[in-house]
Amino acid sequence: MQDVTGAYLAYQVHPRHAGLVDEVIDRYDHAVAGIERTVLPGAADEYAQRRWRRTAT
Repeated sequence: MQDVTGAYLAYQVHPRHAGLVDEVIDRYDHAVAGIERTVLPGAADEYAQRRWRRTAT
């Protein structure tokens, strides 16, 4: 058995459905609770950038 110590997420959400980023964050937080996580929101996705920063604090 191998211990999982980290998780990585890359994803895309269509700009017209930016609110789905909140669902992505909620599901990711639940799925990887208690381990180190890394996420890569799109550099041009300002909504996601702001939302992930709020989650990190």
